[in-house]
Amino acid sequence: MEYRVARPLHPERFRTALGSISQGCCFVRGNVWIAGVDARIAVHGVGPRISLGTEGAWNAGPRHGEWCTGTHLALTGDDLDDDIMTLLDACALTDEELRLATAHRPGRTRRSTTTEGAP
Repeated sequence: MEYRVARPLHPERFRTALGSISQGCCFVRGNVWIAGVDARIAVHGVGPRISLGTEGAWNAGPRHGEWCTGTHLALTGDDLDDDIMTLLDACALTDEELRLATAHRPGRTRRSTTTEGAP
């Protein structure tokens, strides 16, 4: 299965979801955009063990300097179902959370703002 979303993930909801995702996947890899973290987070794991690590800053995109942020995960396993996709969808920031994040970070564009720490 492949999962993509163009908005940041809520750090606590994503952390909670990782347990269920790891139980249902034989292999997971990709990048996630975590709200409040100004770096691309790499995700990779096999079986019940999933690792997160930084891959550095997001790069400017080819169109008008837009930031190439977003989440893209590939999940491989025997018994994957739509519950995992629903779980990941629930991790994405809501419209209200996005408005609040933008209101607290004046002068920033679509790119996430800097906060130390991992999700």
